[in-house]
Amino acid sequence: MLPQNKWLVFFTLLSGAGIAEEAVYRLIFLSIFWRLTHNRWSAIILSSLLFGAYHLTPLSAMYKVFWQYPISQFVAASLVGIILGYFYIKRGYETAVIGHTFADWIPMMIFMK
Repeated sequence: MLPQNKWLVFFTLLSGAGIAEEAVYRLIFLSIFWRLTHNRWSAIILSSLLFGAYHLTPLSAMYKVFWQYPISQFVAASLVGIILGYFYIKRGYETAVIGHTFADWIPMMIFMK
């Protein structure tokens, strides 16, 4: 369960989803795929597919809701991964981290009671 303080939620998401996931899926996987394929779009797509597959795992009660719609969850997370991969290639790791954090934080702020 996330804390009720909106800024505490932001920094929790920054450290977890933003920094940790972007390190794995952009810094590591995207970079490895780019080195292997010598094609940035192939690297972005491959790392995004892994990112989408990762988001099928139920890490918390929130993710159990998405098990009802696994294909749409995979597709949505993969599309977000493509956008974040593009941010990473064009603007760097920090931009991908901030983009990922805001992509998670803003919907939570809208629906948080």
